[in-house]
Amino acid sequence: MFTMCAGTELAGSVEVIAIDPGMVDTSLQETARNQDGKEFGLAPYFEQAYREGQLSSPDAIAKRIAEVIDVRSESGAVEKI
Repeated sequence: MFTMCAGTELAGSVEVIAIDPGMVDTSLQETARNQDGKEFGLAPYFEQAYREGQLSSPDAIAKRIAEVIDVRSESGAVEKI
């Protein structure tokens, strides 16, 4: 909501976008998915996402972010990558 409002207010002077990278395979994500499900309720969800190949690599996300910012977007857009 903030991105959409700021994008509307600032359209014409700056381009405001938000980037949603989804789940990324980082050391923090690894720590989270290796927690006991009783202590951290989302651990099984993260483990399943990892097993099913739903996590993106940090390098892939960085490349996609570079592609997104190289193209003019509608100010206030949220880019899911």
